[in-house]
Amino acid sequence: PNGTGRTNRSELFGTDFTVLYRPFRGDGKMTTVRLQTEWVLRRNQVPGDVLQDLNGYVQGTYRFLPRWEAGARWELGTPEFGQDGEVPDTALDPHWTSNRHRTSGALTFRPTEFSRLRLQGARDAADWMAAPGWTAFLAFEVNAGAHGAHSF
Repeated sequence: PNGTGRTNRSELFGTDFTVLYRPFRGDGKMTTVRLQTEWVLRRNQVPGDVLQDLNGYVQGTYRFLPRWEAGARWELGTPEFGQDGEVPDTALDPHWTSNRHRTSGALTFRPTEFSRLRLQGARDAADWMAAPGWTAFLAFEVNAGAHGAHSF
């Protein structure tokens, strides 16, 4: 139940899929190719209508050296629309009236097996915005704690 009435419900459906290719080379070098996708469909019953939206992404990464990886990602978000295909005034975000696309690229360096440094840039293109939004960030991540033994 979603709180809008006694018989109204919300449903969430999702799927994900990952393909990993890591050939055995025998020379100590690690090459990895990963393709990954996730999608979520949300249906929300409201008085007199059923609103739904779809959101997901597809991304690929290529680890070309033991400590270096490059990747690209495409994301799609649809507005919350009713059974008539229109975005109602009662939508969660009524300003979001058409599809939103985001693309990004990243370059990652792993100084150790417990840390990584990533430079990432993205372009957010929402059809209702006057111009696309651009973002860039540099992130440093450190992992700490117990873990199983593995090769790096």
